[in-house]
Amino acid sequence: MLRGDKSHSLLGFVVAFTILCTIAIAMRFMSARIQKRSYYADDYLVLIAYFAMIAMGGVSIWGLVNGLGNPATALTFDELVVQAQLLVAASVTWIVSTSIVKIAVLWLYTRIFPNVVFRRVAQVLMGVCTCYGIAFLVVFITRCDPVSQEWKPVAWGSCKDVSQSQLASNSINAVLDMSIVVLPLPSLWNLKMALRRKLSVMAMFSVGFATVAVMWYRIYTTVHGNPDPVLALADVGLLSLLELWLGIIVACMPTVAPVFVTYVQPALSKASESFNWGSKGPSTTDRQDAQVITIGGSGPAGGVVPGAPPGGRKFRTNYTDISLASTTYDDPVDRQSQDILLVSQPGAKIRTHIGAGGGGVPGGGMGGAMPKQEGIYVQQQFHTQGDSV
Repeated sequence: MLRGDKSHSLLGFVVAFTILCTIAIAMRFMSARIQKRSYYADDYLVLIAYFAMIAMGGVSIWGLVNGLGNPATALTFDELVVQAQLLVAASVTWIVSTSIVKIAVLWLYTRIFPNVVFRRVAQVLMGVCTCYGIAFLVVFITRCDPVSQEWKPVAWGSCKDVSQSQLASNSINAVLDMSIVVLPLPSLWNLKMALRRKLSVMAMFSVGFATVAVMWYRIYTTVHGNPDPVLALADVGLLSLLELWLGIIVACMPTVAPVFVTYVQPALSKASESFNWGSKGPSTTDRQDAQVITIGGSGPAGGVVPGAPPGGRKFRTNYTDISLASTTYDDPVDRQSQDILLVSQPGAKIRTHIGAGGGGVPGGGMGGAMPKQEGIYVQQQFHTQGDSV
């Protein structure tokens, strides 16, 4: 049974953030359904990271039931054994989840940013994250020889200092997180859009700095931790889980705009109309000011833009759609597009699509076939009060 205020608060964090991550994952896959696109590798990677996070949350609850969050002197021998087992299980599930969610974010980058150098850097970072995950998975599993030495010691067994491996893994993890967050910012800054909107997009991608802050604080906690091993385990465990929770939410943020546009914004509009805006009702400006600035979506979506084939749910149109085409000229199959959705200026809607021609590949959101000549083609539509120019 849970006992102590700290144990109950830790359980509250686990339950609340697990629900938030579940909602983020559900919205990601709902967006894919709305766009009628196939699932990409980063979708599956985020799902794997989510299940690893669920596993870590499960073993954390197991530890809480057995006294985690209370001083070691207040625990029975059997409960101390559980805490030692928890340390191994939590370390393994954490390294799996944090490594895979980083790879998922980098994979998403390679789809939505067209710069070849940028994509090569992202691929190199994916390789580094993979090596990091495998290396520390081995370190955490083999810290004790045998693995059960910490809770079932034998005369010939031994264990390495856990603080050293934790400090090394956290330091490398923080550097990787910083690199992943900073990587897209120069490309976003070079987008041709109003400064206010550019800063909004950059701010959304910069939410990942929260995970960096958590990791640096975890390093501080590891170095200056609580002398009680069970209380120290609770503090580090919460920070480790918080890093995973924020990582999964940040990884899903760039993909969930279709859900906001299709469901959330209409619901907010209806809710705002139910309030008393005055005798003349809410103005157009009032309604637009209440809308959410968001980003996301990837891949073509049939029947969701003006001129697209009928069928499927149509997106609401009070946003600007900026498409960044990631083009590989050697293989038409590699041609992809990514949408970044923003709120439009009052009374106007703009749709810009940048794509690569060659071979008559369908243009997706451009509403027709790409020219057969090789090159980059830009199509822009302006919609004002229902008229298309």
